[in-house]
Amino acid sequence: MRPPESPPEDLGRMEPPREIEKRNKNYPPKFWLWLADNEHIYKAFVQFAMQMKRAGKSRYSASGIVERIRWETHLQQRGDITFKFDENMKPGLARLAMAEHAVLKGFFELRPRK
Repeated sequence: MRPPESPPEDLGRMEPPREIEKRNKNYPPKFWLWLADNEHIYKAFVQFAMQMKRAGKSRYSASGIVERIRWETHLQQRGDITFKFDENMKPGLARLAMAEHAVLKGFFELRPRK
């Protein structure tokens, strides 16, 4: 009987989902640049999506979650400072959240980029 072949050297070294997703052409233009400056928005997006998932929702709206982030931000800010958010980034947030968090797979409806 022959000994089993050794596994390829890189077996087990998987690329992080974000690195894989960066090659996906379905993200909005400049999404990755925007994300670098707005990681806190992505973290809040994932947090609120997880809350909806735990509440028993099988699907939810990325727009609804962004509006909640807007609401929470306005409550925390004083004066007339407004939360500025590029609406074109919503699909990117939804795609990345589903790619990085298996429990959210299929949680948002996605359309191909035009």
